[in-house]
Amino acid sequence: DADLARRRIRTTVQEAWEQVQSSPARIAAAREAVMAGHRALADAQLRYRAQVEPLTEVLLVQRDLQASQAVLLTAQTEQAIARAVLLRETGEPPATGGAP
Repeated sequence: DADLARRRIRTTVQEAWEQVQSSPARIAAAREAVMAGHRALADAQLRYRAQVEPLTEVLLVQRDLQASQAVLLTAQTEQAIARAVLLRETGEPPATGGAP
């Protein structure tokens, strides 16, 4: 039983560590998507005001922006959870680089 518990802890720590390591890239990509969504929304609003596009186009772009914001928040939340798991399992906060 103790050996099984150790393997489970190692697996949990390994998965959480991989999550923490991949989080910065995913968060950066999600931030870029949010910024692009803001630019797209501003453009869509200008086109709507110029009566070039219907309001539904603005709403679709706004929906896409909200989806990218949700992806960003999810990535940030997953990073925080992975850090908490590492802290719980190892008793130490994860380092910002190197091996666990």
